[in-house]
Amino acid sequence: MIIEHGVWINCYPSQKLQDYTRFKNGKNLESLSWDTLGNIILQNGNGYRLSMNYRGEMIRIINYKNYQLDGKYEEIFLSIKQKLCEGYYKHGRPIGKWTYWNQNGSLNRVEKHPE
Repeated sequence: MIIEHGVWINCYPSQKLQDYTRFKNGKNLESLSWDTLGNIILQNGNGYRLSMNYRGEMIRIINYKNYQLDGKYEEIFLSIKQKLCEGYYKHGRPIGKWTYWNQNGSLNRVEKHPE
């Protein structure tokens, strides 16, 4: 089991600050996220986070409420504007229908999670 501790910082490929999170013994004490223009999009555990792979090709849009995953979750392959995954979280757990696509747009699979 991994217990987060200390400060975690992520940057966009442009080197602009993307995320700042401070943990103590696994507890999230502070979370901030910015979009690529520098606007705050996640503060005090509420809002959304944009997460890119290191080449800036794929983005995840992750919604939070009270420091828990809550709301719509999407993964998009930017260069071809193809959605790779879509689903919903409630209180930190996946719920309902989750759909996954291949990079060519064909359906990969559908998962059902309890509401």
